[in-house]
Amino acid sequence: MLKSDAGAQQEAPTVSVLMITYNHERFIAQAIESVLVQRTSFRVELVIGEDCSTDSTRAIVEHYASAHPATVRPLLHERNLGMAATARAHAKAHQWKAMDGALKQLSALPDAALFLKELNTIRFTGQEAAKVAKDRATEGRVQRLCDESLALIKRYLDADKIKVIKEELDELRKSELESEKALQATPAS
Repeated sequence: MLKSDAGAQQEAPTVSVLMITYNHERFIAQAIESVLVQRTSFRVELVIGEDCSTDSTRAIVEHYASAHPATVRPLLHERNLGMAATARAHAKAHQWKAMDGALKQLSALPDAALFLKELNTIRFTGQEAAKVAKDRATEGRVQRLCDESLALIKRYLDADKIKVIKEELDELRKSELESEKALQATPAS
């Protein structure tokens, strides 16, 4: 089995296996098991898009999801979408999930002020040590490295820029959800 399915909060998966199925009751258990038996040093999730099968495929998927809730994540449709639409829908859902994870990590970073404080300490200490040793090359190198780090901090850890990114992504998500609702409201031909 990949990792313990026994409960504790787990890290985001490193690998997501996307599986779509429709009327595969004879094969779906074997396909799911082929993922579950893999030995890895990282977390793997199995996302199964069950496309409203008319046989017992859905029940089998639901059984595995309840037996392995930390690994198997079913996405169950209320009507048959077809293979291509199911694959697109699940890839899209996974992309939003990955983006949410990246935003969480970004929000967890210390703010720029903390980095600037530490950078100033490094700059002062490094340059003073180089002056005492009368090593102008090292003094210049410390200055250059600190200046480059400062530029990166200002570019990537600016709280206002991070807030704008989050707002823009929220707007994109809302727009996509509205488009999807409109698409689902149109009758299938």
